[in-house]
Amino acid sequence: MRINILALSVASLLFVGCSQQVEQPVTPPTPPTPPQETKAQVGGETSNPPQDAVKTDEETKQEIREKLTRLTEPKAGYVLPTSDDGVVQDVSSLAEVTERLRKKGYSLPLAKALTAEFYKEQGASGAKKVMLIAKGGYKGQFAGTAEATFTKINRWAWQIVQKHLEDQLYGAHISTYEVEVLKDGTYRLNAWTNQDL
Repeated sequence: MRINILALSVASLLFVGCSQQVEQPVTPPTPPTPPQETKAQVGGETSNPPQDAVKTDEETKQEIREKLTRLTEPKAGYVLPTSDDGVVQDVSSLAEVTERLRKKGYSLPLAKALTAEFYKEQGASGAKKVMLIAKGGYKGQFAGTAEATFTKINRWAWQIVQKHLEDQLYGAHISTYEVEVLKDGTYRLNAWTNQDL
């Protein structure tokens, strides 16, 4: 008898609870807004990139001029800080010099060539030091304000040609530079060659 009363009580509570429900109006869910496409989603191309991320060719050329001026000038570019007696500071091998030059914006082959041209190791393995070789600088220093020809090789690389007709140290020559625009917006000097006139 006690089980029947309990069962009737539960059944009446369920019936009362169900009958007192008020219908809520059902609104259809709004479709999600499609996300903006990124460069990675469309293979590097984007239909409407943010305006501040897009550089004109003229802006890129100006930035390349500034980068070339720094990288081809000995003290600002490939001559690392030295002590008064010509010992390169904070390195103990030519490999470390090459790595520091690479981080400054030179390609690995060019960093190796500059290292071989301007640095030498001295001392035994335990007391090895790197010395700067005193030279007049690498031929073909870019003149930032002088005329130069810019040719876009592809979307990411530029070739720059500049004539140096009045170079007192090396004589008249033409310098050719190849600069790559990296994904983070910085620039790397991949090649630097010279031809006598």
